[in-house]
Amino acid sequence: IIYMSENKIVLELTILEAAKLLPKDINGKSDPFVKCYLTDEKLKISHKWKTKEVKSTLFPDFRNSPNVWSATVTPLNTVHIVVKDKDIVGKDDSLGSISWTFNDLLKMKPGKRWFPLSEDRKKNPGKIRLHLKGVGRHRLILKYLQEPYSLESLLKDGSLVSLSLIHI
Repeated sequence: IIYMSENKIVLELTILEAAKLLPKDINGKSDPFVKCYLTDEKLKISHKWKTKEVKSTLFPDFRNSPNVWSATVTPLNTVHIVVKDKDIVGKDDSLGSISWTFNDLLKMKPGKRWFPLSEDRKKNPGKIRLHLKGVGRHRLILKYLQEPYSLESLLKDGSLVSLSLIHI
């Protein structure tokens, strides 16, 4: 018998708006959009998603376009929210970001609130207002296996937190 204890959070994140963003364009504004994604312990990216850009503003409102991202987060994942300035030529500029571990999410309460953005070597790069909804779950799964079996197959999705083997 193998007992698998599994922790997951089903996170639903609504991007509402941002404020006081850094100007990156010649006109003193930016064309902001938001990217959300997960990384695992090997920094592999998954569950990528982004909003549409809002043109020429430092106070974008994302509520008028598709703005809901959801993902299942495990203890091996980090959630990344990155605000970028859309550029026609060249690479999009970063305006700021937030990253949360699984344990960070466990401490958060659902609801709408502002989060400060961080950006390398920049003070006060702005803030983003998000609506967080999350459902934590802890499951106990019992599996009866005949030998031989592969632990790799049980560990492949990265959601296994603890494992106990009992021989009968």
